[in-house]
Amino acid sequence: MKEIVFILTTLDAHATHRVNDFVAHGFHVQVNTFVRVNARQLLETKWPVNVIGEFPNALPYRQRIKIIVQGIRQVARQYKGRKDVVFYYLGLDIAMFATGLIHQPYIFEECDLNHTYIGNKVVRAVMERIDCRIIRRSLQTIFTSEGFFTYHQLKNTDNITLIANKLPRSIYDVPALSKRPTDTQHLSFGFAGDVRYETIVNFASVLVRRFPMHEFHFFGTIQERVKQSVTELEQFPNCHFHGRFRSPDDLPKIYSQIDFTLATYDTRFENVRYAEPNKIYEAVYFRTPIIVSKGTFLQTKCEKLGIGCAVDAMSEDDVVRLVSGLTQERVDKMYADIQLLPQAYAIDNNDAFFEKLKTI
Repeated sequence: MKEIVFILTTLDAHATHRVNDFVAHGFHVQVNTFVRVNARQLLETKWPVNVIGEFPNALPYRQRIKIIVQGIRQVARQYKGRKDVVFYYLGLDIAMFATGLIHQPYIFEECDLNHTYIGNKVVRAVMERIDCRIIRRSLQTIFTSEGFFTYHQLKNTDNITLIANKLPRSIYDVPALSKRPTDTQHLSFGFAGDVRYETIVNFASVLVRRFPMHEFHFFGTIQERVKQSVTELEQFPNCHFHGRFRSPDDLPKIYSQIDFTLATYDTRFENVRYAEPNKIYEAVYFRTPIIVSKGTFLQTKCEKLGIGCAVDAMSEDDVVRLVSGLTQERVDKMYADIQLLPQAYAIDNNDAFFEKLKTI
C-alpha cells in the first residue's frame, strides 16, 4: 500500500476529516500544509504535520504564489523519484502548481469551484481548462458534489469518485435529542454555520419582521461583510443568536430547537449553484426539512429526495409566499418524507473508494 503525501492549502476541518479517513482505512500519511500567521497552535492532530509555508490571511493571492511554490518544491525534493508514494492535492490552488512541479501520481480533490469566483471571463475559462486537465491526468479525482459533473461536462469520468460532505461516523457517538412537536403557528427556523451571505440574512429579516409568531436562530459566527445587516436584527425579540458551536458535538442540540434548517446560499456565484453543502445531510440525519435557494443543484437534489423546499431568499414576496404556505398538512408531509430516508444515508461510508485505491 502506497504512502499518501498530502499537500494542503490549509488544515481546516474538511482536510482533517479527509486525512483521518485515509488513516482509518490503513494508509500511512504524510501531511504538508500551509498555515496562517500565528495559527500553528491550531494544528492539533493525531498525526504529524509538516508546515511548508506561512502567510497572513490578508495577503493577496498573487503574493502567496511565491510562498506556495517554495513550499511545494520543498516537498517535491523530499519525495523525488520515489515510486511508493501518491500525492494528494486538495483544491485547484494547490494542484495547478503541484502538477507542474511534481511529476508523480496524484489524487485531486475538488471541494469548491473556486475559479468560478474570478471576474475576468478569459482567466476563468483558462482556469477551467487547467482544472479539467488536472482531473483527466489524475490517478483519482474526488468531487464533493454531483453538481460538479454537470459543471465540467467531462466525457470520461472513470477516474472520478463522488465523496459528498456527509457526517462523520463519530456522530453516532453523540447522544441524540428528541425534537419538539411541530406547530405551524409557531415555527422555528435556523442557520448553523458561518454567516457570510446576504441571502441568509435577508431570509431571516423577512421572517422576523413579517412573521412575529415564528423565530429565527443563528448558530455560528457572523462575517464582517454582513455584520451590520445582522446587527439590525437584534431588535427583534424573535431573532436569537447563539454564537459558536462545536460540530458534530452540538448538532443534536441545535436541530432539536428548529423546525427548518436554512441553506439559502447566494446563487450569484456559480460555485453555489453547483455545490452540495453538508447541510443537506445534516437535514436528513436530524430529520429536519431544509430550505434552499432556487436555481441550484441543491434544489434539484432536495426535491428529488423530498426533504425540503426552495425559495428566492432575496425576494421578500417569495419568502413571504413560502412561509405563508407552510400549512400543517404540508409540514407534516415534509416530515413524513424525510423519515423515509435512512439516517445512514447521511453518514460517510467511503469503503468502496479506498478498496479501489488499494488496487491501483
